Amino acid sequence: MRSFASIATFATLAFAAVCSALPTANVADVANKLPAGAPAVVPRGGAADAVGGYYHNYPRGGEQHKSVLEIIVDVTAEVKPMCEKLTAAISADIEVDAAVKVSLDVLADIKVALVAAVADIKAAVRVGVDLLVLNGVTVTVDVVAKIVAELLIVVLAVIGLVVKVCVSVDISALLKVIVDINVLLSVIVSLVVQVCGDLIVVLLPLLGGVIDICVRLHLLALLKVLAVVKA
Repeated sequence: MRSFASIATFATLAFAAVCSALPTANVADVANKLPAGAPAVVPRGGAADAVGGYYHNYPRGGEQHKSVLEIIVDVTAEVKPMCEKLTAAISADIEVDAAVKVSLDVLADIKVALVAAVADIKAAVRVGVDLLVLNGVTVTVDVVAKIVAELLIVVLAVIGLVVKVCVSVDISALLKVIVDINVLLSVIVSLVVQVCGDLIVVLLPLLGGVIDICVRLHLLALLKVLAVVKA
């Protein structure tokens, strides 16, 4: 089978263009604006998960839970390198069948990370921690929207790239994982909306071209949550 490097190169440029439009106040920017001495948020499994790690939100019984925003920051930090790895892999001189295989593997890992994040967010909501706290500071809806937008843009942009590169063959298995990821992202957004009612109004202008990706791929669960289509 012939190489699909030329298609991948074009798609990678599109991916880069979308990612370059990420909200300017990303996780690092938010952290830089927090008060001096505020502890940094680290990915799950990092230092803050160890005994003695910082979280001021303690539910009854002593079990520690991160806030919703801390969980989203963590899962974004977890999946972003996966998306970058997948972009690099399918942008090389690779056969389309190989591109499908590596895409399935990486998207499955992204799905696992999102499943864990959904469970963590539900647990945080259930125990009633300060849901919109980041590094000990309650943030505005603008910051919430930018953090959520970064997760959506990173994941949806790579999904758009995968479909563009692999569309010439049977991608039914890929589409199944993509639909699952779409549902997980929609659950994350809907959970945040429960505690940040004005989120959608501020979030939509930040998403740009990834809305078009959702529309083209009929990712209805996320489109409904974003109020782009009616439920």
